[in-house]
Amino acid sequence: MKKQKPFSRVILAVFFMGFLVVIGIKAVNEGWFAAREPLELNGKPALVLFNRYNGCECELVVYEAAENQVENWTVDNRSGVPVYVINLDHRSDLKTKYQIIRAPTLILLDAFGNIILKQEEGISDEEPLNLPLFEEKIKGLLADT
Repeated sequence: MKKQKPFSRVILAVFFMGFLVVIGIKAVNEGWFAAREPLELNGKPALVLFNRYNGCECELVVYEAAENQVENWTVDNRSGVPVYVINLDHRSDLKTKYQIIRAPTLILLDAFGNIILKQEEGISDEEPLNLPLFEEKIKGLLADT
């Protein structure tokens, strides 16, 4: 059996350390170690926007437009129902639980976490979310309680 030279061991060690650094940076950037706080409904309905922050330029336009719509959505128009914005890339647990396929997706949950309304398809790039439909469903949901 050939004896390895010390120089080749150093090269192998440097390569391995570089690999670990790259994987570590990716893990931090992708949120692998981020806290996964549960979605607390506190016995009340909630709106959840699943959005992304990475993608091609055309996707980013839609993601930003959806977030702007939610930010500009008045509390009165949504009847006081809170809105939670979730980064879909960092919350695979909620992605699986609510079967989210694409971003942006807006869902209305009842007080028990059941989906009342889910919008996955955008209306337009400038205003992808159908907020009037959600407002109507919220009023109906609150009238039933």
